[in-house]
Amino acid sequence: MGILLIPVLGFIPSLCYSQVGEGLSVRQSQRTIEKLWSAHSLRLREERAPEMKARILEIGGVRMPFWFKVYGKEPKGGHTLWISLHGGGGTTKEINDGQWHNQQKLYTPKEGIYLAPRGPTDTWNLWHRSHMDPLLDRLIENLIIFEGVNPNRVFLLGYSAGGDGVYQLAPRMADRWAAAAMMAGHPGDARAEPLRNLPFTLHMGGKDSAYKRNEWAERWKERLTVLADENPGDYRHWVEVHADKGHWMDREDAAAVPWMSQFERDLRPKRITWIQDDVLHSRFYWLAVDAPQKGAVLDVERQGQIFTVHAIEGVDSFRIRLDDSMVNLNRAIKVVEGEEILFEGIVPRDEDCIQQTLNERGDPSGVFTAEVAIRVRSEVFNEKFDSPESFDRFDFSDAQVLNWSEEGGGSLGWSEGSSYRPPFRSPLTVALLKDVEVRDFVLDAEVMQSGKEYAHRDICFFFQFESASKYRYIHLATQPDRNAHNVFSVAAADRRPLLDVQAKGVRWGRKEWHHVRIDSSSHRGTVQVFFDDMKRPVMETVLEGEGWGRVGFGSFDDPGRIRVFRLRASASRLAESGNPFD
Repeated sequence: MGILLIPVLGFIPSLCYSQVGEGLSVRQSQRTIEKLWSAHSLRLREERAPEMKARILEIGGVRMPFWFKVYGKEPKGGHTLWISLHGGGGTTKEINDGQWHNQQKLYTPKEGIYLAPRGPTDTWNLWHRSHMDPLLDRLIENLIIFEGVNPNRVFLLGYSAGGDGVYQLAPRMADRWAAAAMMAGHPGDARAEPLRNLPFTLHMGGKDSAYKRNEWAERWKERLTVLADENPGDYRHWVEVHADKGHWMDREDAAAVPWMSQFERDLRPKRITWIQDDVLHSRFYWLAVDAPQKGAVLDVERQGQIFTVHAIEGVDSFRIRLDDSMVNLNRAIKVVEGEEILFEGIVPRDEDCIQQTLNERGDPSGVFTAEVAIRVRSEVFNEKFDSPESFDRFDFSDAQVLNWSEEGGGSLGWSEGSSYRPPFRSPLTVALLKDVEVRDFVLDAEVMQSGKEYAHRDICFFFQFESASKYRYIHLATQPDRNAHNVFSVAAADRRPLLDVQAKGVRWGRKEWHHVRIDSSSHRGTVQVFFDDMKRPVMETVLEGEGWGRVGFGSFDDPGRIRVFRLRASASRLAESGNPFD
């Protein structure tokens, strides 16, 4: 039986992307960034001066005091910022206060602003509750504006409960840090995969067996080693288990500070692996989503003008942020997933995008000048016809011509001689997926033409089906002419071809299965038809209207079989009409 998934889907539009218009020039976009950053920083200098003077941040009623000290001379580009998280956790306020004061003198960098925040709560998870992420974002933004911090040299480190925090905050906020150091903590449910572009060091006492911290350190060492081996150049790490030490490592862990200092953040890496934590984020490096979901996965790589989606789970749409350091914005970019093109076109530089990406973080180096929204085609239906019950998911013009057999691992067949008489001259054998209309879809089917060879030997695929009097269909046939091997429209009249007579038809063969793909794309504005070769369409026609409608398969009046019917779409909804053949 086929499985119908996500019967009602929508798509989320880009907040700062337009497909029309020429957009800004490189010079105009740079001037816009400078103008907006100047206004932004001046405004925040006035608004946030009191909290910087008091050394207390507050968001949503959660207060976080902080202390800092400046070491060395400010280098070109601005100070380094070291954010150091204290231990303690689920204990008394007095003990946590003592841990905070201890953290203030635990590490001494040669240069930079060494900052120790006081955990906002006295709970075991004081550093990785949901309020921590916006507090840290605000802290970094303030230090950039008030203390001249270099946003690409912000480091995170923590000890004990602070180490627990680093395990959690480093992966989910990896695009904020230049490097991270975890000392004597426990990972909980943290994942290492998002650390692809974040240098990460881990220090643990070999005898620190409480909560099996030492065992978890060894597991993370193994995991990071595997990831680095599988992804050369990524997952830079240093794991040091100090064999004779317990929970207190006698400051041997301080070696992490000079190791981290060699790195700078790369906010525009070649590849991003983003896995959403239980604390959700809408932005990660040059990717963004509007509806983040726990556990969602997005893995995208860029090479020149081409962006390749390697993995995507739990994401209906996402956005790719761009600027001229990443791609040539005067040329088209392409976004692909496997053999499927999700987007191809020129993305204009846009002032709204500059403003939004600046407002999100208040990070001048994190501003992007262009953005493209990608609507993901999620699986809506997948039928392999492995049992006679597969009939139940389709509406048929004439169910009497149907048969099921084990041929091809299980397949649905139809014979010629349908008794259906359509209102206008058009195909007689039609099978439509029940209850669902789609737009921006890809239909993959495996079919066999089982009739005798002649010029119009065919199989058809239907789309934008609104009624028996209004729809489109693709007629794949042996020999093209005005009535065969074309894309046809039925609109309260006999079918008419939408294309010129094609140069050649398809070769069905005898008892041969063929892969057919129908790709309907509103951003491209066309419907493409592929036959076995998924790189070169055999036909392509302009997409008219909004593109909504039901989809299906059949024939003008020839026998055939189908063993795979897989439908993916960026948007789907329940069909309002019932069986159009009743």
